Amino acid sequence: MDQINEPIYPELKFPNDEYRLLGLFRYWNIIEYFYPYKYLTDQSWDSVLLEMIPKMRSVSNKDDYQLLLLELVAKLDDSHAWIRTSDEKSKFLPFRVSRIEGKPVVSEILNDSLAQIIDVKLGDVVMKMNGYDFQNLVVENLKFQAGSNKNIKLRYVYNYILNKANDSVQVTVERNGQLVEVNSQYYDYQEIKTQNNLASLGYKLLSESVGYMDLQFIKSGKQVIEIFKSLKNEKAIIIDLRTYPALIHLVMSKFLNSEKRTFALTFSPSIDYPSRFEYNLELNTMSSKKAFSGKVFLLVNEKSLSKAEFVAMSLQTADNIITIGSQTAGADGTVVIVDYLGGYKTAFTGNGVMYPDGTETQRTGVKVDIEVNPTINGLRAGRDEVLEKTLQLASEL
Repeated sequence: MDQINEPIYPELKFPNDEYRLLGLFRYWNIIEYFYPYKYLTDQSWDSVLLEMIPKMRSVSNKDDYQLLLLELVAKLDDSHAWIRTSDEKSKFLPFRVSRIEGKPVVSEILNDSLAQIIDVKLGDVVMKMNGYDFQNLVVENLKFQAGSNKNIKLRYVYNYILNKANDSVQVTVERNGQLVEVNSQYYDYQEIKTQNNLASLGYKLLSESVGYMDLQFIKSGKQVIEIFKSLKNEKAIIIDLRTYPALIHLVMSKFLNSEKRTFALTFSPSIDYPSRFEYNLELNTMSSKKAFSGKVFLLVNEKSLSKAEFVAMSLQTADNIITIGSQTAGADGTVVIVDYLGGYKTAFTGNGVMYPDGTETQRTGVKVDIEVNPTINGLRAGRDEVLEKTLQLASEL
């Protein structure tokens, strides 16, 4: 979003109170006139302004000011919302934590080799970080994390806390009734990134009659065409959308839909009349008389964010499809990035997306037909319980 006649003042990383208020008023007005989901926030946007004015005036140092900016942006209750107050390159732990059975649990290993070195395992329940009670840290930091719903907000805050340390961290986890100390340094993304045996194609057979597509590895329409051309005896296809995909939904819809269908309506702010939002697009699938006639299973979870949710809506129009999994991230639309006074960058969801029947995906996520959540015991056993449930249903065809 272009900001005309609005100086950025990049040198003012901790401005005086007049400029702090100017930054607040600018941001408040951007959201007031251009955020399509202002009416869905937990706190009214008017009351946010009244709350933040005295806080902006009284904050006394740069660190607390930047935390206050995080708190302000978190008020949007939007999984797309963030503010970047530093250009410092981020580093990461080789694992991620999610809310499983109401607890902070290691739900994803990003690099098997590094995980073995530090002795962290799937299903570990995080109890402490550097000796501090982890749940207390969550309560203290929750107000600084934006997120559309509880699951995604907690996922964000868990990993925000764990990645706040400087060079290394000690995490105390509960594993099978025992407390285990996990000591890890932080790594650049390229050090953590690993390859998967599906990377070359993104498709494999799980049985003679069930195929599996992992959309994180399917980057082009050409790949989609090759996969569907190879289908022979499959009675079912599992499409794993627990990832961030490429925009291949239209090509896929040609092979999944026997007729053209509307999958989404969009609305955007009017530049001529600020605060007014207008419907601007009705989005449709492609179709084919030779569309796949078997059962289609679509897998989603909290990692299904933004583009993934948009792609899910398109795929959900397929002739014979069931969506299985858990609540998605609830931020389905274009990300708008704007300048915040002081040279900071901030973002939010810039346009509205809804199903043709008017059901919104913001905050709630996409529609799920069969809810399946992972369990701690399942993670510890190395099981993918969502995929297991799907294979059970596929075997009954």
